[in-house]
Amino acid sequence: MKKKRIIAVLLVLLMLPAFGCRLFDAAQDRYETLITEIRLEKQPPPEILALFPDAVSVRKTEIEAADGPYGDGRYGSTYITRTEIAEDVKGVVVGYAIVVTNHNAYNPPLTLALGVTPEGVTTGIYFLEMNETPGMGTKADEPFFKEQFVGRSVESFTLFGEGADGVDAISGATVTSRAVLLAVNAALDYYRGNIQK
Repeated sequence: MKKKRIIAVLLVLLMLPAFGCRLFDAAQDRYETLITEIRLEKQPPPEILALFPDAVSVRKTEIEAADGPYGDGRYGSTYITRTEIAEDVKGVVVGYAIVVTNHNAYNPPLTLALGVTPEGVTTGIYFLEMNETPGMGTKADEPFFKEQFVGRSVESFTLFGEGADGVDAISGATVTSRAVLLAVNAALDYYRGNIQK
């Protein structure tokens, strides 16, 4: 009887490390999954990463809904919806994404984020919603058009303009080009009046 009991105890002792390893592996897998989920939760949204590659965090500021379009119609039917403040790893502000919706597009709404550094230099545009005609108005989301809004420090952009503030329109999509410019210029005006120090 004693022999059987000793063998049973030895078998249990031999199995404990194997069971412990499996338990440890399961706990480690769950821990890694949780860490990945937390990192994804804290990762800045795509528009911030596109406009500010050094950003590691973002603070969103909702804008109070206005009774009418921003700028009393100077920018068409354009509404500023929020600002996203991008910060680097040290908590230093690297820029502002001003999110704007325009209803003058060919197939509205057209929503974009304009990136602006604290120094007032544009970092580009990022489309959040676009319903324009494929192959025509959707060309606004292509590099040849979007690159015109990178690295510029202007009061406002001018369609077909020459010089520092000029932007080339998309061939066959002038309505879309104008809608983008109205949105971008409204965002620049908002930046100068409400954010820039």
